[in-house]
Amino acid sequence: MPWLQQYIAVQKRLFQQYWRSPVYIMSKAFINLVGGLFLGFTFYKEPNSVAGLQNKTFSVFMLLLLSLVIIVQLQPRLIQYRELYEVREKHSKMYHWTVFVVASIAVEIPFNLVIASLCFICWYFPIGWWQDISGGRGAMVWFIFMLYQLYHTSFSQSLAIVAPDAETAAMLTILFYTFILAFTGVVQPLPQLVRFWHFAYYVSPFTYLVSAMMSTATHGVPVRCAEAEINIFNPPAGMTCGEYAGQFAQAALAAIYNPDDAEQCRFCRFAVADAYLAALNMSYGDRWRDFGYLCAFTAFNTVLFFAVYYLRYQAGVSARIFDAISGVIPLEKLKQALFRVKPSGSKS
Repeated sequence: MPWLQQYIAVQKRLFQQYWRSPVYIMSKAFINLVGGLFLGFTFYKEPNSVAGLQNKTFSVFMLLLLSLVIIVQLQPRLIQYRELYEVREKHSKMYHWTVFVVASIAVEIPFNLVIASLCFICWYFPIGWWQDISGGRGAMVWFIFMLYQLYHTSFSQSLAIVAPDAETAAMLTILFYTFILAFTGVVQPLPQLVRFWHFAYYVSPFTYLVSAMMSTATHGVPVRCAEAEINIFNPPAGMTCGEYAGQFAQAALAAIYNPDDAEQCRFCRFAVADAYLAALNMSYGDRWRDFGYLCAFTAFNTVLFFAVYYLRYQAGVSARIFDAISGVIPLEKLKQALFRVKPSGSKS
């Protein structure tokens, strides 16, 4: 059969299997809904103070952490389908291996986009993002979050396809996911990060994801410091607060709340959210660059899925190496796999 007909048949079967697996779909929806509501009402109507902006940034960070549960939930199903194909359908040549890979990627997309949209609504509106930005920018935040759904799906699938079982896939996922999550610049801003780990900040896809979402959602939003965040000082005699520190505050994107007073000057270090973003190495002008990087990471995961599957299950090289390292086969067979050495005692 032509490749397209093979793909349509396999894709239809996978959609039917997902539709007939209500436990998987409902559990994914439950995690997204409960997690979105929990985060949304934990940071309910956060004010645009310094602490409020930090809490909003942390809510984005926690939203990424929520997806780790969904990633680990996906992998056992993919491994089950992989084993079904490897044991029965590959040897009978029912369809090409690329059909299996493409169908496995595509079947997750509509479910993830619909369910993640519910999570986004439960998170976006209670926090109050919509009160500060236009509807178009809100749609852009949603679009970035949808792209993240494609990223974490391709990330989990590329790791699951190389793992021998679901337990190993889960361990690999947690290892790599926590690594790229820890160096996003949220827990530890880049200027305060140990210089050795700066490379991890730049190679983490979540660095660009958080930057794109936060800059789009807070660009141009005025900041009003809470009482505990205001610094108070007295200007020199004969000068008002505005005369003494007005130019400095304007250049630093800070604010003086009583510029006409001659004492007890009330200084806020941020006048607009862009100054807060700059302290975290984020910029609204980089939002499309960050979006492009996230697209590149997603494409890399997809290519890795194809490449790893071909090497492990078609060429067979990586499978033999993995098994040998795991101790499943002896070193002699590892040499055979790598260097095509004939077994001991065999005739040359």
